[in-house]
Amino acid sequence: MSSASSSSRQTHNTKAKRASSSTVKPPQWQSPWHRAADLGYPDFHPPRPGQEEDSMADTVVKNGYVGKPIVQTDSFTVHEMIYDSWEKHDQMVVRQLGDLMSEVAARRERRVPSIGPSIFRLPDRRTLPPPKAATWITNLANPDIPLTELNKVIPHTPKGADLLEMLETHKVSIPRAVWFVRVVGAADTQNMARSRSGFKPSQYSVEWAGQVTSYMKKQLKEIVLPRPQMAQTSSLKSTFKSVLSDPESRARWLQKFTYTISLLREFYAESLVDHATFLFWLAQQVGDSNIPQLGFIAKLADEYIEDLLQHRGFLRPFIVGLVEKLVEVSLKSHPDYLESVLKDLQVAAIPQAERGVVAQLSQTLGSLLQASPSTLPLRQQTFVGFPDAFVFPRVWKDRTNQKLLHHLLVKGPNEIVQAPPDSRRAQEIFQEMRENFEAVEKQNNALLFTSLPPRDTFSMRLTMADIQLLNSIGPDTHLASIKFFDPAISLSTTEDEPKSPTSFDTKLNIVLTWAVVSSQYGDHRPFAAATLLTLFKDEAKLRAMRRKLQNPTGLLQEKLFKWLDTSEVARDHFNNLESVVLLYRELCRKGLFSYPWFIQRLMARGETGKNDQTVKSHLLTILEAFPLPSPLFANERRAALYGVSDLDRSGSSSSERAIKQEIKTALPILWGVDPQESRLGQETYAIVVEVMRLTRSYHAMLELNLRILRDSVNNTEIEQVTDCFLRHANIWSSMDAIVTMSEMLFEAHQRLQIMQVESRSLLAILNQHCIPHLSIESKRQVKADVQGYAESVNSAGAHTTVLPPIIQEILDLEHAEALDAPSNLASSLWNQYGNHHGLGSVIWDNAVQGLRQSCKQDADNSLRQHSVQVYVAFLRESQQYFPLDNTLDMQVQHWFRHGNGREEFSEFDALTWTVITPFLLRLVLKGCLSALTLLENVAYVAWKMSATLDRPLEQTETFLKAANVLTENLLLTDAPTSEEVLEDEGGEDDLRNPPVTLAQVQSFQTQRQRVYSGSAIKSLYKALRHLVSLEINVHLSEDVRQQSQRIREALCRQAEFRTTAFRHLTELKDVFVRPLTTEKDVRLADVLRQIIHMEQADAAESSSGEPASQWQAIFSQLNAWGFSRASIELRLTLERMGSGLESGDGVAKDRAKSDIDGFMTGLFARDMDAEETDLTADVLAGIGGAVAGRFLNHGTKRLTILLGDLTKASLTPNSTATFIETSSEVLRLLVSVLIPPPPSDEWAPAWTPSAFTHDVIEPFFRGICKALGGVEQAVKDATKRDHNGPSGSATGTKNFRELVVLLCRILHLMLRFDGIWTTRVKTNAEGLVAVLITLAVAYGGAVEVIPNLFDILVKTASYVIDEIPKDIKSPDIDLTRQIPGIKPELLSIRISIKDREALKHLLPFVSVDQLTTNLVHFTENEGAEEGQVQLGTRVQSRPWEWLDYMEEPHGASYTEGDDLPRIRNDASISLECFQAHVLAGDQPTEASEADDETMKRYTKDHLYMETMYERDWKETRVGTLANTGSHPTGSRATGAADDGQSSEDEESRRSQTQGRRAGHLDTSVMSMDDAPSSLASRSGISPAPTRASSASRGTVEVIDVDALHGPEPSANTRGRKRKVTEAGGGVLEGAGDGSDDEIQIIEPTSAIASSKGKGRGKGKATSARGKGKKKA
Repeated sequence: MSSASSSSRQTHNTKAKRASSSTVKPPQWQSPWHRAADLGYPDFHPPRPGQEEDSMADTVVKNGYVGKPIVQTDSFTVHEMIYDSWEKHDQMVVRQLGDLMSEVAARRERRVPSIGPSIFRLPDRRTLPPPKAATWITNLANPDIPLTELNKVIPHTPKGADLLEMLETHKVSIPRAVWFVRVVGAADTQNMARSRSGFKPSQYSVEWAGQVTSYMKKQLKEIVLPRPQMAQTSSLKSTFKSVLSDPESRARWLQKFTYTISLLREFYAESLVDHATFLFWLAQQVGDSNIPQLGFIAKLADEYIEDLLQHRGFLRPFIVGLVEKLVEVSLKSHPDYLESVLKDLQVAAIPQAERGVVAQLSQTLGSLLQASPSTLPLRQQTFVGFPDAFVFPRVWKDRTNQKLLHHLLVKGPNEIVQAPPDSRRAQEIFQEMRENFEAVEKQNNALLFTSLPPRDTFSMRLTMADIQLLNSIGPDTHLASIKFFDPAISLSTTEDEPKSPTSFDTKLNIVLTWAVVSSQYGDHRPFAAATLLTLFKDEAKLRAMRRKLQNPTGLLQEKLFKWLDTSEVARDHFNNLESVVLLYRELCRKGLFSYPWFIQRLMARGETGKNDQTVKSHLLTILEAFPLPSPLFANERRAALYGVSDLDRSGSSSSERAIKQEIKTALPILWGVDPQESRLGQETYAIVVEVMRLTRSYHAMLELNLRILRDSVNNTEIEQVTDCFLRHANIWSSMDAIVTMSEMLFEAHQRLQIMQVESRSLLAILNQHCIPHLSIESKRQVKADVQGYAESVNSAGAHTTVLPPIIQEILDLEHAEALDAPSNLASSLWNQYGNHHGLGSVIWDNAVQGLRQSCKQDADNSLRQHSVQVYVAFLRESQQYFPLDNTLDMQVQHWFRHGNGREEFSEFDALTWTVITPFLLRLVLKGCLSALTLLENVAYVAWKMSATLDRPLEQTETFLKAANVLTENLLLTDAPTSEEVLEDEGGEDDLRNPPVTLAQVQSFQTQRQRVYSGSAIKSLYKALRHLVSLEINVHLSEDVRQQSQRIREALCRQAEFRTTAFRHLTELKDVFVRPLTTEKDVRLADVLRQIIHMEQADAAESSSGEPASQWQAIFSQLNAWGFSRASIELRLTLERMGSGLESGDGVAKDRAKSDIDGFMTGLFARDMDAEETDLTADVLAGIGGAVAGRFLNHGTKRLTILLGDLTKASLTPNSTATFIETSSEVLRLLVSVLIPPPPSDEWAPAWTPSAFTHDVIEPFFRGICKALGGVEQAVKDATKRDHNGPSGSATGTKNFRELVVLLCRILHLMLRFDGIWTTRVKTNAEGLVAVLITLAVAYGGAVEVIPNLFDILVKTASYVIDEIPKDIKSPDIDLTRQIPGIKPELLSIRISIKDREALKHLLPFVSVDQLTTNLVHFTENEGAEEGQVQLGTRVQSRPWEWLDYMEEPHGASYTEGDDLPRIRNDASISLECFQAHVLAGDQPTEASEADDETMKRYTKDHLYMETMYERDWKETRVGTLANTGSHPTGSRATGAADDGQSSEDEESRRSQTQGRRAGHLDTSVMSMDDAPSSLASRSGISPAPTRASSASRGTVEVIDVDALHGPEPSANTRGRKRKVTEAGGGVLEGAGDGSDDEIQIIEPTSAIASSKGKGRGKGKATSARGKGKKKA
């Protein structure tokens, strides 16, 4: 079956199938590629049947087809032969041919019609009578009346807003309204050009934009909101009326606003309104509008968002307005208020066409109620389109703005993603926004100096870090987890080898010095140092064994001996002898230091003592104080100390006996114990433990406690041991003995369980403190026991009765006679109410009420004592029933905090406190309450309440006295109040306040550990502030104030408090350091000095007299060991200076000013290295007020001096490097001291920046501008040297880059402070911006490409522009800021497109006009090669002058006195702008055979190229007059007038084609892209048909060769680019036989001449810009 037959059965919608290769001809339905050219058929192979290429011969199949050449050589030509022959024999032939063609062109050019002068005139504008003017406006609104009729006379109408109001009132269609406004504006611009000198037409667009925006703003102001007070009332609708509240007024307003927006849209598209003016107004409205107005503004901004993104001048107010509105809505708007507004904005009654605007408003307000504002899409579109616009430090430095932007741009970006959140595209957009936000956040933080980049740690800093690590060792520290020594570090070092901060010798010196120096606190230090060295030795030994290295034990002992011998700390016997001996005794016990080896070493060195020696050596003094580790070394010790010859005369035996007798006399209780008695009493144990503590015999104490735990089954003894375990937990942890203690406690617990002895306290200790140090099996057992205990106490059944708040049995407990009444009552209550969660609070409340009741009823002291004993016993028994996770202490604490406990205690009278105080203290001793609970809920509350007392109150003072008594007994009593030795339960027979025994003292000392640990220490610090306030409160009695002072001083002298204070020195500094503005602040500073100075009890008094004279001495003490103290001391000194400067007067103020200036001058007078800078910054960080201002100004002065030194001469690499090294440290110091880190608390007060003085900032600004200018010149010079050859300028160029970065960073810092923008600084700001942008251009590609530096310069310029105060008269200065020598269109082509766009946002805004974009004037260079042109200025847009063409198109016409017709030049854009002229030739109106022949020639392939003359000759000679037979003029001359039919046909043809004969013109305006066709349309010129379109209409393209050198519109310009034309004034006609031998010049057609004087056809305009249509 053939291909044609099979394809014929397919439908017209089915794709055509390829023809079968077996057919000899293509299918009938297949059309050829070309009607004339032999190109074959598409989708058909072979293209032509029987062609040689498809032959299947063997040769073709094997070797492929080889075409036969048509001529002998394919590239053969005889052109050169002919040309050479002519040139040799007869050169006149070529010249004659050239002359012939030139003459032809000249004659043809003389006979074509010319372009007449411009005859365009604006429509007449007259003042018509009101009826006629009203009729004209009515006709304007009538679309059936063509504008050609209205175009003749234009009436005078209102202007500005009144004109827009008139157009809206008469409902004039948008295209006709725009036409009318343009005509009125054109007339106004002509008048202004005549009346105003230097008037620019674009100024009218600016004025018109202001009028349109004012009209829109007036409409928006009609939308008002009720006041917040009104919005909260219930009668909102009855009292408040808005334009949007009524359906009719809302519809009318929306219709009017929609019309205005439609007009604006056309004005904007036609450039009738200035783009910059309108966009800047729109950006400002975001912040100036209220919430309902914001909905319409958001809708409008969404339409122009792409244009808003074109320049930062629009984005800055736009972003600021958005953020302000979002913050306003988030923080200030009332929800009920917005809800009421929403209810008034129902869209049901709004027309469908206008619901979009109100829907946007409803979406805005609805989103605001849900904390997701309607501006979110705009915000996110802005962020996605131009993320660099959000690099805006002024907005970013507000923490509220940061959080808001993070929420909108990171947490909720799905508002703008038109895809499911789980789709891949949505995830890509989310990820892009997150990455953009992170980049923007990083850049903003960098500009704001939120954090400085870290740099290498220096030796002193490392030492301070090591000391801080050692001071952090506490009861819960596991020393094995502290990597103080590196196990891989080498112990062998040479003497001359420099010691690095991480070397073993350095580390060893730090840990040994820390263990003995008096500036550090804690008895645990020697044990911690010995344990750390032991851990290191064990790891080093294992490592040496694996690597087969030397055993490090001997080398370590040598280093320990060397430190003991050479260390200045060890040689300070007065302060450190006891600590050094204790440390080395512990080292000996750990096996790190050998006592006999030490003696042998001394004797080997010849250091032996004599009895007659008055001064002993350092090491002999150490040996003398060193206790004997064993009696075996007694003789060696005597020999080393007293010499070998004096061993028998040393008298050691008598001395030893005297020592023993003295101890026995002082401590008779230790020798009064029966050896057969295995049990120690409480007081005996307490005394023994206290003696061991005083002698620092903690190993003996540990051994004693372990023996008791191993053998005892007495609960009281075990409780004393656990109490000692908690009291000295930091010692056991430092000795690495806490694991052993934990295991022994667990064994004791198991032993008691086997003997069925219950110990609640022991189980609690195991559960809270020992579990981390037990084995896995032991941990499991402890948890099981805790769970079992909880189940046993919770075994009571479900409660069936309600727990009453008052339990009468507890209130009557004091009258019970049975001894076991408290125990029975506790058991009964638990069985009855045990499952009630608040049982403990109720029991406690009733016990307190019962005690108060007995105090009032019983006058006898013994009865009160009995009541205390009964209720203490009752609560102790009740405590046993509560589980470990809900103890009685926890429930009492809840009662204080959430009940009325604090208020109730504050109301106790003095008599009640005589009972309550011993009651509370004995509960602490019994373990029912903790000291921390009483202090936080009684003492601290009383101090805080009394600190702010503004009048004397007896009740408050009573409460304060009782709180002070509790504090003294719980925290400050370290000795028993009774001189008697009381055993066991002794001391409870009276109402004396505990502690009355040493055991009770030790129990309270154990309770203090919780007060000095964890978060409780912060509460103590805050309470101390209130305690200081009590000392200066004049409304308190003198004895109370003195009592408070004694408590504070005793607490500050306490060693435990000092140890904790230095462990938490940062928190202490934050609480106590304040600007010294009040007497309380001064007293707090004195207290802080007392805390940090142990060696001076009166440090506050000694250092408060002359603060200014001590700063240098304090500053010199900034070493690793005294840094914390010296820094606080210096900080307090500066605060005192600042206080005198702010609050002082007269001499005091002048002295404070002089002191601060002296300090700052001395600080900045010298160059600091990196370590000094960091340490000084740590000391001064956080200063504020006047001191910070002085610091800023002195630092800026220093930078100004450095800038002056830099710019004294031309920049060199050496001077640049010196400046960078010095000023970078000054910059870092200023940043570290003056700019605080981001606060962790979101409610922290905002940072108040310091301010510059005029005499400081102005010289600095001049200096930095001069420095940047010098860098610019230096970069250019260095670049020239690099181009000339290597001269070492590379280093200089690198220094210049670093210098630019440093100068920019300095400028960033200065912009963060106030007082910078003085009048002179603002004057220099323009020049600074110009220099920055010039450098950005240079480093963006003009000189070299450095992306990072380019980005820094652009961001810096943007930052400066943002911070320059805006002038109220010209707020849009950013849009027109002129940078000398740099224009957006003249940026270097070597700058990348991305960087060029970044620069354009900083340069003056250039509006984009769709008609003149990339359109420039050009001229032809004389004598240049063909095609070379010179670009001129850009074509200026004149939207008001380029009126729409409202006339019928005309061809050529004769004017009196002219020999040739002229083309009418009556459009608003003159044809002279295009160097227009008519091309020769005429175009046939109907398709002819000549057209086909011409098309064949167009599509025919040639192996050669035709010249322009040749092609023009052929195309103008092929049948151009085949249809006419002769020229029309000639026809009329030879009697063609008699042939009426022929004349009518010709006239008909001319009338049909006249619409296309307006003249297709050449232009001298060249488009850099594609010439916009709308420009020709506006001027009434039809676009020239292309070659293809001409061929499709049956016309022939005519190229006028002669016109290439035709008449010129000006003296020096000639058109180069030519376009096709159809209107001709004459044609070239060849001979009848088609030969080219003769040429005849034909005169212009009579039809063109006959058109002169004919009337214009009326047409109806259908659009504002359309060309007039011919009326039918």
